[in-house]
Amino acid sequence: MFNVPVLDASDVETFYESLAHQLEALLGDETDQVANLANTAALIWHTVPQLNWAGFYLMRDGELVLGPFQGKPACVRIAVGTGVCGTAVASDAASTRHEARKTPVPGAHRNCVRFGVVRAALDANGR
Repeated sequence: MFNVPVLDASDVETFYESLAHQLEALLGDETDQVANLANTAALIWHTVPQLNWAGFYLMRDGELVLGPFQGKPACVRIAVGTGVCGTAVASDAASTRHEARKTPVPGAHRNCVRFGVVRAALDANGR
């Protein structure tokens, strides 16, 4: 089992550099997408302070479908252009704290999302 180290979050740049190194060590040569997404979500969840959710949505048939995650239960499907995640996919850009507060949040997330960092990522096929 991988030992999740305690990282010093006082220096944000160093914190995320250390997190990236830990992620590289954790994933190693594994090629399975689900396994890598699951371990990435778990490492982020256990390392980044004050999170209520860390995980992934995968593009399936033109909509976002819940993938591996850690934290509170989440919406299973999100339309592109809806909420923080759907808006990030539609614009292909990271969503900042300010944008997340201005973006309508669907259903169960309405009371727990104060800000979000979302990044739309492409697979090897550009999807």
